[in-house]
Amino acid sequence: MIINHRLLNIQLGAMVPLMFFATTSTMWRFYTGSWARRSWPSIEETFVIIACNIGAAGCLIVLILELCYGSGVAQEHLDPSAVVMQYRLQWVVFWIYTANLLCIKLSIVLLYRRVFSQRIFVIVCDALIGFITITTVASMASIVFFCLPVNYFWNQHLPNSSARGHCINWEANWLAFGAVHVATNLAIVFLPAPVLLSLQLPRREKIFVAVIFGFGIIPVVAAIMRLLIIRRLTSDFTVYNNVHNTWIGVEMATAIFCCNLPSAAPLLRKWFPGLLGKGERPQRSGDSEMKLRPTHLDAVIRSMCEKSIYRSSKIVKNKIHVTVEQIMYVERIPPGIVASRDSLATKQEDG
Repeated sequence: MIINHRLLNIQLGAMVPLMFFATTSTMWRFYTGSWARRSWPSIEETFVIIACNIGAAGCLIVLILELCYGSGVAQEHLDPSAVVMQYRLQWVVFWIYTANLLCIKLSIVLLYRRVFSQRIFVIVCDALIGFITITTVASMASIVFFCLPVNYFWNQHLPNSSARGHCINWEANWLAFGAVHVATNLAIVFLPAPVLLSLQLPRREKIFVAVIFGFGIIPVVAAIMRLLIIRRLTSDFTVYNNVHNTWIGVEMATAIFCCNLPSAAPLLRKWFPGLLGKGERPQRSGDSEMKLRPTHLDAVIRSMCEKSIYRSSKIVKNKIHVTVEQIMYVERIPPGIVASRDSLATKQEDG
């Protein structure tokens, strides 16, 4: 067994910290979300938990196994059985990568859909969810049918193999789906931009929100780097597949971290109270109803499970001061919702 120790050290040095941050951010999101609400995880939280388990456990294990079978070493220096095992592991990596990114993308778009309630935005999110699902299912089908029979994908590399079968041009196939994947990544990153630009936020908060969403560029860059490596796989698969799969791991880990980043806002507000502002009180409306306006940042990242308290006082016709107080989870109230006075906990005081 030939192990490239230099690549092993590089991979462990890069992947272990990234997977640690991805796992830690997922645990933090679960803690500030479902645990704080004492409820089952929401659908987007469920997707990101699945993605974290697939990425952290599956991808890292497979990448290390590939190194144990000579990944990064020229094919002529390897035993044929090691080459076959690398192709088998690569087939598994394709599945892990595709399933992982499907969960991450659905988690982000579903979060968008819940945060921004404008009708046109919801329609665009639904269309994007449908497109992502269809293209991912097609990609998974192409993985199954890379070769017929399936095991011909790796058995054809056995010396003096009597295996018979047929394979599609998996390099072209993987490049095509990779290009679609990069396009959907860019769509997800820039989709909320028009809504964010229209928000009336202080400059510091607008910069902070832009930075949070701007981190989504990192997985896009990793995906582009992975596409550039694909063209080299056919020239010497065993030399370049480890580099290719390392970029896959980087992309998955950073995507999970970016997906969970908004849940860090309550922690940042606690550590840096001057960074995000103190929020606003609700605007006054008519006598019978009141519109609730959440804090600046919570209007954007409503998925956080931080409790917000809104108070306002107004005078009704009989000259009684009514103090209205509502304690709620920000994520449960869509933008622009109108809350009637009867639905709130009220306390009357003499004027």
